[in-house]
Amino acid sequence: MGRHGGAERLCLDVARHFLQRGHEVTVFWHEWFPRVQSAVSGYPEVLPYLHSVPWRLYSLGELGGRIRACDVLLVMYHVNPRIGWLLTRALKGKVPLVWYAGEPNRGLWERWITGEERARGMKGLFRRTVAAIYGSFAGALASSIPFYWLATGFLRLVDYTYARRFDLVIAQSSSVAKVLQKIYRIANVPVIYPGIDPKRLMKASNGDIKDKRIKDLLKSQYFLGVGALEKHKNYEAMIQGFKLAVSQTGRQDVKLVIVGTGKGSQYRSLSNTASSMEGSADVKIFDWSPTELVGVLYRNCKAVVHTALWEPFGLTPLEGAFFGKPSIVSKIGGTAETVIDQHTGILVNPYDIRSISDAFQTFMNDEFLRQTMGENARKHMTSNFTISKMVERLEESLNRVSRN
Repeated sequence: MGRHGGAERLCLDVARHFLQRGHEVTVFWHEWFPRVQSAVSGYPEVLPYLHSVPWRLYSLGELGGRIRACDVLLVMYHVNPRIGWLLTRALKGKVPLVWYAGEPNRGLWERWITGEERARGMKGLFRRTVAAIYGSFAGALASSIPFYWLATGFLRLVDYTYARRFDLVIAQSSSVAKVLQKIYRIANVPVIYPGIDPKRLMKASNGDIKDKRIKDLLKSQYFLGVGALEKHKNYEAMIQGFKLAVSQTGRQDVKLVIVGTGKGSQYRSLSNTASSMEGSADVKIFDWSPTELVGVLYRNCKAVVHTALWEPFGLTPLEGAFFGKPSIVSKIGGTAETVIDQHTGILVNPYDIRSISDAFQTFMNDEFLRQTMGENARKHMTSNFTISKMVERLEESLNRVSRN
């Protein structure tokens, strides 16, 4: 597990609900991420079943022995490809192997997933991963040309072999299932949608907010974007679309708020975009980890905005829907599978600023429509995308695999 984002929270939610359903659960966690480990304190029910696993290769024998004592190994999202390859090779045929796939490893398969090549950004991530396992010198060497291309090419082969060793591969969306079939040539990939845990979102209230900036924000009207401050989230287009909507409607009483982790170049770039563009639209960007307190922001916003160029699923629109908020969502990727266009939200072309602007204007100008779509969104979410429904379907799949 890496940063404490949606994938990590979902893994812990799943573990908690399996425990509540009477199963024995062991959660293996990489000790390379102390920030993430500290976040587990929000899941006291899971803490007794949590085991820290180092990335160093010498620990894999002991880890494999512990996993062989289990009825089934469920990999949530993905692990380091070489470690996954070694583990699945050692465990194949000894314990059922199931992969709940968020998407293929972006560091290796970006070009196959989105058609883009992000070599520069991926080299930094690749170097940190290699350095954590083999040391800083090896990390610097592996991320240099031509070793980066040779190493990632080799790891794609490793990852391909690793993925095909699983007895069952489950995708978190139909969009991801298609990508898995294309890259790994896996014929049958069932889909189980992630679910929202209302308990986590309802923990905080307005009184729990200590940051004065957030307190002041709650008194205003705002649209909300939540997610890592990364380029593929397409926040630049979101900001441009919002500013165009404000200029055409004159609604300067409405703000756009973007919340997510990403201190550094992306945060500075978005801040510059928000401040340098023409017009008087009010855009606020917070480098703030989306903890349980984000539920307060959902509860008080007008609508949720998620215009990523590619998102394998995207929990943000569903988290907003839990609080009765409609969404402005990209029609590309998994988010389009959870929002019903013109009924629970509005699907937009993420490459078209005017399409995004028109959606903003619709919700700015028609309060009744916005509230109606929000009510529809909550009904749709509670009927189809709860964590209990997700775990129930996972339980059925794991039982079938373990019996075979």
